[in-house]
Amino acid sequence: MSAEQDKVVIILDGKKFDWRESALQRAVDLWKQGLSGKQIANYFRVSMDEAFLMLMHLGDVGMIDTRPGGWLGK
Repeated sequence: MSAEQDKVVIILDGKKFDWRESALQRAVDLWKQGLSGKQIANYFRVSMDEAFLMLMHLGDVGMIDTRPGGWLGK
């Protein structure tokens, strides 16, 4: 397949990637309180995919750690 025939696909189009610092800090607090990923998504009124991406970012930058229960929380 040539480069002209190999279409570029944009993944995760339409997902939220911008967060205010105050929202990220609140997500850290909710994570530490043991809320599930679904509860955090509901809190911010975003999809579970978007909450997962935010939490993955927070883990990558060292703002949250793994925890018993992981995504499911307490």
